[in-house]
Amino acid sequence: MMKSFFLLLLSVMAGCDHEYKVKGCRGGWNEFTCVCPQKQRTCQKIDVVNHIQTITTTVKDEWENKGRIFLYHNTTAKYLKVLIKQLKPKDFGKYRCIFNRYYVSSEEVELEYERKNCQTPLPVIVTRTDKVTFTCDMSEYHRQNDRVKFFCKENDFFICEEILPTKLSQKSNRRFTVTDTNSGFSVSISDVSSEDAGVYWCGVKSDQGKYRSAFRQIQLQVLTPPTTSTPLITTSVASDQTTTGPAETHAPPTTSTPSITTSVASDQTTTGETNAGSQLAAVTATVVRVAALVVVNILILFYTCSKIRRNRREKQKSWDRGYAEVQDPPRRPSQELQ
Repeated sequence: MMKSFFLLLLSVMAGCDHEYKVKGCRGGWNEFTCVCPQKQRTCQKIDVVNHIQTITTTVKDEWENKGRIFLYHNTTAKYLKVLIKQLKPKDFGKYRCIFNRYYVSSEEVELEYERKNCQTPLPVIVTRTDKVTFTCDMSEYHRQNDRVKFFCKENDFFICEEILPTKLSQKSNRRFTVTDTNSGFSVSISDVSSEDAGVYWCGVKSDQGKYRSAFRQIQLQVLTPPTTSTPLITTSVASDQTTTGPAETHAPPTTSTPSITTSVASDQTTTGETNAGSQLAAVTATVVRVAALVVVNILILFYTCSKIRRNRREKQKSWDRGYAEVQDPPRRPSQELQ
């Protein structure tokens, strides 16, 4: 805390050669640049000071993550780029850079809270190859000061790479188009691909590129339309004639319909009739086999039933004869004489 107060005191004592204001929205992000004084051959250490903390760079020539604050110390061009993401109320205030502990930057950045035209994140869902358009409304402050519009996409390191910076009323870059509107500008993306999915930002920046302010987030999701596969049918019928030249070919249809190539012999019936005849013959043979099997089963059943009835009749006759002999036994000769 004492270190921050001391550095702020140094900045006040050094005076303010130039101060520029940057407006930002809560949830958005702001980026500004501190340039190393010309009288300094090198800037080995740079401190970023605001009203609540001091942030010191420790990495050179690559992005350094300090929570929601990203720093890039370019030792060749001798500047420090400061990026503050997901802005909160405590982030708003004055910022100044201190080089090599004692040299204060000649420019001071005042980050102000934009209370109007701060737009909520916009989720957009489209299908691949579609065209999508969304609007980016600017505040009256940005419109009056003729700020440069930009449109960028976040990369894997949460750094927003510009796609379309423009000062013109309309500009296109391949499939991306920016068009001025009464309230700001609109962005169109044609022939959307899966690679276009991601997080985009609308924003404004200074003419010299010393600061950028992003005020609207677009979350683009790209869906792949379902595809239906159709069979590829190739039918070839042998021919006993020789061809006199190459067969005629046709370009495949643009719609997803089966591609059918048919070659018919001159002395044979068409493929459809042949297939129909083969199917009819197979069905007829099946019916005949089933009917024959039924007839054989009926004959076997009839023969079995007849045999059973015949056996029963024979057994009944034998039983009747036995019973008659028991009821009327044969007489003896002595009995007949009496």
